[in-house]
Amino acid sequence: MQLDIKIVASDDNIFPKRSRTGVYSTNIMCSECDARIGKEFDEPAFLTLKREKMKPLFDDAVDVANKFYDANSEIIAKFIISMIWRASCSDHEFFGEVRLGPYEEIFRQYINREREFIFGPSEESCIVLMEYDEIDVPILSPRYCKFEGIKFLIFYFSNFMAIVKVDKRRAIGTFRDASLSPDRPVFSVLTSWRASNERAFMANLVQFTKHRVY
Repeated sequence: MQLDIKIVASDDNIFPKRSRTGVYSTNIMCSECDARIGKEFDEPAFLTLKREKMKPLFDDAVDVANKFYDANSEIIAKFIISMIWRASCSDHEFFGEVRLGPYEEIFRQYINREREFIFGPSEESCIVLMEYDEIDVPILSPRYCKFEGIKFLIFYFSNFMAIVKVDKRRAIGTFRDASLSPDRPVFSVLTSWRASNERAFMANLVQFTKHRVY
């Protein structure tokens, strides 16, 4: 089945376009490694991050997050890390802003089991999963931002956003409380696509963590 996917780049020199296969590069890994990553991370993530395998979580009758009851937090975290590492190695213009510095080697070691993968609120790898409230949204090019003074990379896939810490300092406050963690289920914090901006983004994140719906 061919998918007609619209991709949108934040770079002014890259124009919106449609791709029937998504965004990819063919020279990042050997076929054996590509198959391994696909089997270990990609396939389980695609199978468990589905609408039919989630439970909405409400606060005062407002849908603030989704709980994916079949998803494994470590696999989802490694899936996200692997996507970002592949993007950093890609020569595709869509991923041109993804420059991980020392984290490129750290992420590679995670993927290849050369470094213990420790993730969570106060760990080296801190990842927050967010989700737009609409399914048919463009895939945006990755971008960097700072929240609470700490540097994060926002990586978009489907209608999800992965916010990944790329900073030596520990995450604090809302990001720490909403991050993927081995000791709790996988949640995606909902945010509005039509009203999306940094202020709305943070407001939804604060609402989720304030009431500790998990």
